[in-house]
Amino acid sequence: MQPVLVQLFYSIYTGERNYRKGTSRVVIVGSAEAPITPEIYDGFFANSGLSDDKRMVSLQSQLKEKEKEPNQRKACRPFGDNIGMVLGESAQFIILMDEELALEIGAEIYGSVPTVASHADGFKSSISGPGIGNYITLAKCVASANEILGSKTLQEQTFIHAHGTGTPANRTSESHILNKVAKAFGIKKWPVSALKSFLGHSMAVAGGDQLISTLGTWDKGVIPRIHSIQKPAEDVYDDNLDILINDKVEKPNFFKAAFLNAKGFGGNNASALILGPDVTLSQIKKRHTNKAFRDYEKKLEKTRKSIKAYNENASKGNYITIYKFNHEVLEGIDDLEITQEKIKLKGYKKEIDLKS
Repeated sequence: MQPVLVQLFYSIYTGERNYRKGTSRVVIVGSAEAPITPEIYDGFFANSGLSDDKRMVSLQSQLKEKEKEPNQRKACRPFGDNIGMVLGESAQFIILMDEELALEIGAEIYGSVPTVASHADGFKSSISGPGIGNYITLAKCVASANEILGSKTLQEQTFIHAHGTGTPANRTSESHILNKVAKAFGIKKWPVSALKSFLGHSMAVAGGDQLISTLGTWDKGVIPRIHSIQKPAEDVYDDNLDILINDKVEKPNFFKAAFLNAKGFGGNNASALILGPDVTLSQIKKRHTNKAFRDYEKKLEKTRKSIKAYNENASKGNYITIYKFNHEVLEGIDDLEITQEKIKLKGYKKEIDLKS
């Protein structure tokens, strides 16, 4: 079982594995979580992991900020002087599709996922204590990008969405991981964003927040800053990092890949390499004829028109939904046969062997 903090990355890995094996052509991956309830808050507060009003005011005074009341907009401060995390709520879903089907139906291709790495810490001093697993997951993803993109592109046109919870323990442990991996691969100033400064910690959906933000970066050319900090804390390892206190703005599609990182509480960790749309399409072109790709581009034009029409209707409150009630539902009365050796389901050629 995967801890919730790495859940979305592991789901992406499972979906990717399914379509590479040919067992699935389309996989919908996502999470939805609404943890802002008294019971969950009490649990996190008991662990001393949450930012709270009293310590918030004390930190604001220490940093000579003007607010005398708790500034909730800066309650979560990844990689800065901080006191704890903030719970958030979110829902993010993506569609993974095999390459042939995407071309066949003219799907909009937003990127690709060549590598997802998951690794436990192994021996630990405590449940929440830092371990070795996240060094391994991130290094695997960066090594994959180095092979695909080359060292120059890796060093100059990639960035990372850190887990960045806003706790003192995270700022030192994760920054050391990022910095050590960056140094190993010759990355001088690796742009680091941490969305929890805006969104809080959405638990199982946190990786989805990172992924959707990454798609926005490729479209708009902007990596969001860590808006709640003035500068990195003194105990942060950042010799080879550019921990963003201002938005980093480039042309759309300037960045060729992003790394998403999750440090699982309790010792399981995951990282993902996401390639941008131009890199992905360039790779696809190499595997198909010019005619096949021109046919895809014609279908894509129709898809984009459909997307535009749907969005315009939805913005007016006219939702075009597809709902197939009772579709392919199997019932025990008429839809299966049971013998001592096997079960046969209506509509399925393969039988269930009761003796295997």
